[in-house]
Amino acid sequence: MKLKNLVAIAGILSLASVAGAAGIDVLPSAALAGTNYGLAVSMDGTTQNAYVKDDTPDRETIYRAQFWIDVNTWDGIDGDWLFVSRTADETIWYAPYQVLMNKKSGLWRIWLRAQNNTGVVRFTNRINLQPGSPSLLQIEWVQGDTPGTLSGEVTLSVIDGYGAGASVSTGLNNSMIFCDSVTLGAMQPKATQTGVYYVDEFASFRTLAP
Repeated sequence: MKLKNLVAIAGILSLASVAGAAGIDVLPSAALAGTNYGLAVSMDGTTQNAYVKDDTPDRETIYRAQFWIDVNTWDGIDGDWLFVSRTADETIWYAPYQVLMNKKSGLWRIWLRAQNNTGVVRFTNRINLQPGSPSLLQIEWVQGDTPGTLSGEVTLSVIDGYGAGASVSTGLNNSMIFCDSVTLGAMQPKATQTGVYYVDEFASFRTLAP
C-alpha cells in the first residue's frame, strides 16, 4: 500500500510516499517537541518494511536532513536502518549514507554508515539515545570534489534534546556519488526487533543552511 503526497501532516513530514502502512502510523502519542502528531514506526518481530520515502532529491551534491526521534519501546539487538539516502543512475546504485540504530547492553545507540566511490564503506562512532527523552538529529552529507581523496564528508549531530552537542563524522571519497532519494523508517527490519519508536518534525535542505 502506498499513500502519495504525504505532505506536512500536522508539521510532521514532507515526504512523498508511504510503504508498509501496517507498521507506520500518524498518532498523537508519537508527537515530539510540542507538536500534535508524530510518526510511530512499529515492529512486531517480522521483517515487514514500514517507511516513508521522498524521491524529490535530484542528484544533490549537498544534502541535510533533521528530525526528532524517541526510541521509546524499540528493542533491536541487530542494527536497523533508520534513515537511508539513495543514489540511482545508469551506472551505480549506492546508499550515500545510512543512519543505523541498535540496542545493546542496555544502551540505545545511533551511527552512520557511508559509501565511497569504490563501494568500500566507512563508519562513524556512535551516539547514545535515551527512551522517553527525544533527540533532534541532523545529518549533513557533502559530495567530495577530488576523486581518490577524503574530500567529502558526512556528519551526524544532536542539535537539541537528549545528548545535545554530540557529533560524529567521517571523511569520504565520494566524488562520484549523488543523493537522489531518502527513506525514513524500518527498512528490512530483523525478526529480533520489536517495539515502537517515534519520529517527528522531519525537514530537509539542499544546502548547509535551512
